[in-house]
Amino acid sequence: MQWNFTGNNGRQPWGAMSVGDFGTTYAGGGTRNGNVFELRGGGLIHVIHVFGDASKAGHNPLAGVTKNGRNLYGTTYDGSLYGRGAVFELFPNCCKYDVWNTKVVHIFGGTDGENPSAGVIFDSLGNMYGTTSFGGADPSLDGTVFKLTPAPKNKWIHTLLHSFSGGNDGNYPASNLVMDGGGNLYGTTIFGGASNNGVVYEVTP
Repeated sequence: MQWNFTGNNGRQPWGAMSVGDFGTTYAGGGTRNGNVFELRGGGLIHVIHVFGDASKAGHNPLAGVTKNGRNLYGTTYDGSLYGRGAVFELFPNCCKYDVWNTKVVHIFGGTDGENPSAGVIFDSLGNMYGTTSFGGADPSLDGTVFKLTPAPKNKWIHTLLHSFSGGNDGNYPASNLVMDGGGNLYGTTIFGGASNNGVVYEVTP
């Protein structure tokens, strides 16, 4: 079986198909800002969300989506209130079949990170983790590792776990994080390190 993108149903799917039949496209989808889609039988690509120019959820997702329970979570590289991307949530509508609602989990503003290229992962307590390729508290703005903790009233609390300096700790993290049994996070950066060719790093929340 093969599924073909035509433009209206998305184009340039950069993200991996990490949760079975769901994925994202960086562009296309009618608004040219990308979408979230579901693969169905007969080669059908069913679009469940289209990112708009003025969407608070941002636009142009580079990573795929992660499923936690029935809901899908992901990141957008651009857009939202400050033009630096966001973390979004999609959840099935309670009353309408085949309709998904959108919620903004976090909007990046710069010092907390900007332009996430990777998706998010969850621990067993429901905390969410991810990276941004730029921004952060370090003056070099070389990216971050962050944590989002669920809070009352459907809120999420952002914690900055690490700001990359562009030196030996690397810079420009673009890959998804992985977590070991002890809760430690691992990832890679494209640049930085002793030879400026990237590093593998570990962060302990």
